[in-house]
Amino acid sequence: MRAIRSDPILMKVLAVIRRRACERGLRETDVAEEIGVQSWSISRRLKRQAGRGFWQEVHRQRSRVAACLLQDSILSVKEIAAKCGYERASDMNEHFRKCYGMTPREWRRLATIWQP
Repeated sequence: MRAIRSDPILMKVLAVIRRRACERGLRETDVAEEIGVQSWSISRRLKRQAGRGFWQEVHRQRSRVAACLLQDSILSVKEIAAKCGYERASDMNEHFRKCYGMTPREWRRLATIWQP
């Protein structure tokens, strides 16, 4: 397995996913077209070098955005789910739990406890 940073195409893929993850309807082909590669190339590179697929990476990035919003805003979980590209808060809950091992509400509660 090569290091992710040694693959400039994969670095571009990850940058585009990071920037566009919260767009509803984002597809692997959209990312591929933006950087000028085939979509199968994205899948293969992500699996081989990052150990996760396209959608796993999208949900990982969405969860990161959600974690920041949960900590730094007063938006409801439902509103945050919508901002992060999810149609239903339950979808965000599922992916957030996989990423952080807790629900968004639990995360927010812990974040408020630890803030000075």
